[in-house]
Amino acid sequence: MNYIFCGKETFFIEKRFKKVIKDFFNGEDINLYTYDYLKDGIEPFLDELTQTSLGFFLKKAVVIKNSEFLVTEKERKKIKDGAFNLLKDVILEKNQNLLVIFISNNVIAKSNNIVKLVEENGKIYILSEVKKPEFIQYAKEYFKNMKYKINDDALNLLIKYVNYDFYSFHNEADKLMLYKIEEKEITLKDIDELSSRIISDNFFDLANAIVSKNHDQIFEIYRDLKEINVEPVVLISGLTTNFIFYDEILTLQKQKHSSQEIAEILNQNPYRVQISLRNLKNFPLEEVRRVLDDLYKLDLSIKRNEIDRFLGFELFLASI
Repeated sequence: MNYIFCGKETFFIEKRFKKVIKDFFNGEDINLYTYDYLKDGIEPFLDELTQTSLGFFLKKAVVIKNSEFLVTEKERKKIKDGAFNLLKDVILEKNQNLLVIFISNNVIAKSNNIVKLVEENGKIYILSEVKKPEFIQYAKEYFKNMKYKINDDALNLLIKYVNYDFYSFHNEADKLMLYKIEEKEITLKDIDELSSRIISDNFFDLANAIVSKNHDQIFEIYRDLKEINVEPVVLISGLTTNFIFYDEILTLQKQKHSSQEIAEILNQNPYRVQISLRNLKNFPLEEVRRVLDDLYKLDLSIKRNEIDRFLGFELFLASI
């Protein structure tokens, strides 16, 4: 059994392919192997398929994510002929005890030979991108189906904070419903209380992205915060708080304290301390203090109207 799932909406792709897997095993123990083409290449995936195709008695599902070799025939040709022929044999074999799933978040090409094979010997699901009005309607229906009330102002603010992301929406909506399980009604005040936590989490993620020097993630988080109208001065304040925390944990680490001891001394979540120390591995205390100094100078420049607040903050991020 062969399937291709294609589309930008990873939430619905995952939901759909999990249902296919559940139906395939039909109550039996799930025997699932997942690979990522961009990380693993094609070989481990093919090895698993080849081993499976030799036996017809035990059910097995093999998934390969980020199947970029489906996007164009040119990309497909990057797979060597021997590997392609093995894959072709497995697809044509139609082993009823083997479920093969290809997942692509990019548009697949009808001219691609693997796509043609699956189209003729399986099923292809193309999930179109959900537009903003459709997302809003989906969110309304979700609360309605769960028998919760939420007015338009509260719903729109929640959607703004989760930035039209289905995973974030479900995560936060489920927490809100658990919080209001007796009242069965979510208000604007509830969303306001939620927003401060979301922003706080984003500050922590942004600070960790900075010390990890992950520039793509830095600007992705910044764009999300900008989208919900978080001002640069608030960002500076939030980052300053996190970098003071970094200063404290690195100072305590130099004093030979363990991560558990640091968490106890600072009255912080041990997991947060561990994550921070891991990300700070290549970001010494001197660098942390330099960033704190840069944040202080930037804050002063903005308050003195010496630089545009957005430009100043973006230049700061670019300098990391």
